[in-house]
Amino acid sequence: MNFRRTGYPKLFPVVINNSGGTISTEKFIRRLPMPQIELVTNPKAVARAVATLKGPDTGGTPLWWDLR
Repeated sequence: MNFRRTGYPKLFPVVINNSGGTISTEKFIRRLPMPQIELVTNPKAVARAVATLKGPDTGGTPLWWDLR
């Protein structure tokens, strides 16, 4: 996503945020949460992946390469 890299185009803040506070209205979504089927069929790998995130499994948690 070039927006994260360049900051262009300028996006408008989210007016109605239905994420329950897990996604910032200024930074927008950072990642997709793990799919439910993965949680059911491969819980050990999901637990390792979430531990690597250094945060909760939500759309507002930055990925390991998202340093800003």
